[in-house]
Amino acid sequence: MLNVHLQEDQGIHAYVEAIEPLIKDLAENHIYLAIENTPLAGPDAMNALFGEILRLDDKDTAYVGMCFDMGHANLYPATRNDYLGYMTRLEPDVPNFGALCLDSGP
Repeated sequence: MLNVHLQEDQGIHAYVEAIEPLIKDLAENHIYLAIENTPLAGPDAMNALFGEILRLDDKDTAYVGMCFDMGHANLYPATRNDYLGYMTRLEPDVPNFGALCLDSGP
């Protein structure tokens, strides 16, 4: 499994376009891609990201999911110290491949 951070600076669509070749290459080799939330990436961003990813080729997207970082969720302003609130805002179709359980506090 390869873990990367979501980068929204150029928008979700640009991010998906940039990682689409990686998704295809990893899927061909049966390697999973986990995209981690960051303190700047809220649930809406993750929902938008996987909404776009899940519109790609089904066989490839089976190898893409979210890596939930509890510490980053706790640092996200709208869910400060409420990682469960972050999780409940994720759409049910956002695949979760794992979690990082650590304290990223100040």
